[in-house]
Amino acid sequence: MHTVKSTCCYCGTGCGVEIDAEGDAVLAIRGDASHPANFGRLCTKGLTLPLSRHAASRAHVPTLRTDKATPRQPARRRKVKVR
Repeated sequence: MHTVKSTCCYCGTGCGVEIDAEGDAVLAIRGDASHPANFGRLCTKGLTLPLSRHAASRAHVPTLRTDKATPRQPARRRKVKVR
């Protein structure tokens, strides 16, 4: 197990978080006591970060939809033309 320091992504405050991880699994999350934005505290949204990591509805790639009748499709990268 190792601990990674990061920043919460849910709002613009930028609270510090410490994430306990093992391999690709998130084991625990807590506020970073040394971070000046939150001093070790986390709101409800910050405490649920591990839940969003494995959510089935989470987008893993950008998607596009041409119209409302067709389902979203993974976006393809277009080559940029250099003049």
